[in-house]
Amino acid sequence: WLILLIAKWPILTDFYHRWLNSVSTSPESIIVGNTDSKGRAATDAKILSRIRILASIPQEERNFLEKELTTWLSDLHSVLMTLPGGAEWQLIFAEQYKKTEIAADRIRDAFNRKLNKLDLSNLRLGLLPNVFHLSVFKENLFTLNCSKNPLSEDLGNICSLTKLTDLNVEGCGLEKISADIGNCQSLLTLNLSHNVLSTLPDTIGNCQSLLTLNLSHNMLRTLPDTIGNCQSLVFLDLSHNYLHTLPDTIGNVKDLGRINCSFNYFMYFPKELLKCEHLRSINFSHNKLKDAKDPAYKALLYLKLFKDSDMSDLDRRAGVGKVSWFKSLQRWDFSENPFDLSVFDKPEPPPLPVRKQEQKEVEARQTLGVSPNAPWPEIKAAHRKMVREIHPDTVVNKFETAYNEANKTTEKLSPEIEKKKKAEHDAEKAKVTSEASTRFQPLQLAYDHLKEINNKLTERDNSVA
Repeated sequence: WLILLIAKWPILTDFYHRWLNSVSTSPESIIVGNTDSKGRAATDAKILSRIRILASIPQEERNFLEKELTTWLSDLHSVLMTLPGGAEWQLIFAEQYKKTEIAADRIRDAFNRKLNKLDLSNLRLGLLPNVFHLSVFKENLFTLNCSKNPLSEDLGNICSLTKLTDLNVEGCGLEKISADIGNCQSLLTLNLSHNVLSTLPDTIGNCQSLLTLNLSHNMLRTLPDTIGNCQSLVFLDLSHNYLHTLPDTIGNVKDLGRINCSFNYFMYFPKELLKCEHLRSINFSHNKLKDAKDPAYKALLYLKLFKDSDMSDLDRRAGVGKVSWFKSLQRWDFSENPFDLSVFDKPEPPPLPVRKQEQKEVEARQTLGVSPNAPWPEIKAAHRKMVREIHPDTVVNKFETAYNEANKTTEKLSPEIEKKKKAEHDAEKAKVTSEASTRFQPLQLAYDHLKEINNKLTERDNSVA
């Protein structure tokens, strides 16, 4: 047999090239022959590796896979041929059949090569073939992406993939999830977003290795209590649902780091989350949160109002006990909620007594020429204006300037005449100064009186505050 295999080796390799190119649509699986010795040796190594893989697959499973895929395609073809429609619809049907053939080729390729990853996303599949229970898939397939397919049934035999770690069925229109999902105990990431799920099976708690669970954009009203068994959960997305409460067991998920509950119907913040000491990000925006009587709610509202506050100073400022949950919190969002913020309202200060102006204050205001209710800045402005106009120094300076302009002359006067003129000037200057002082003194007294009243009022207001 060994001699026969060596003798027929070129024929076998050529046959395998043709067979592989006929069944595989993946660019990685198409082997192109090389004329040089090194390239031929590399190709032969690949062929030997794949021959070993094929030899390790039971013949019964290979036959079952081919039969199931053939039946799957023929059933779809029969259904499409029975549907009425014109030329445009037939083009659509042909495209749908072509996409289904692509899915069949990918499944066949993953089976023959024992791939760890299978992508069936966005192929308009209404039903998946019943092949995922085969041992080849159960032992080797770790990542499966079936997103954006209008699946008419639940996950079906996908749940038999016990070693699956990453499952994405986003946007598949699923109305329910099979209880067999609990068999996928190796799941690390589960994406069930953008479906029409109203409930989750209790067996979801068997997926205790889950790190990420995305349930956003569904119709969930409650979560099963078994969600608390997923104690490895790090990220939980529950946004855009109809939830109004969380199960008490959510506090058992000690490693929970991020939770998104935005766009729901929570009226009260679930206190069970306070047990999750490693929470770093929390989002409860666009809900119905309003109660702040409980100290925990009050603390959360404090976070909403004082976003730049120091966490270490939270206990003293918010008036709550020491909560270790706040130590790791880095991001929070409680916007768009009808909060009752009355718990933070400070008592209004007592109204200031109505002050009755005395006769002396009224006269002082009249002297300065301001209204009876003029504020202090207006009084100061009126005083500055009078200082510029009728202050004795200002009046004397104006007098001196006018006198010097009127007595400009070049001729030299006798000492007697100069002495007489100086005496007249000094007498006139004394008269002007006396008149200016007489006029300005009551204005300054009125201003000093109003200033004293303003200082007393300022001291009173400060003591009340």
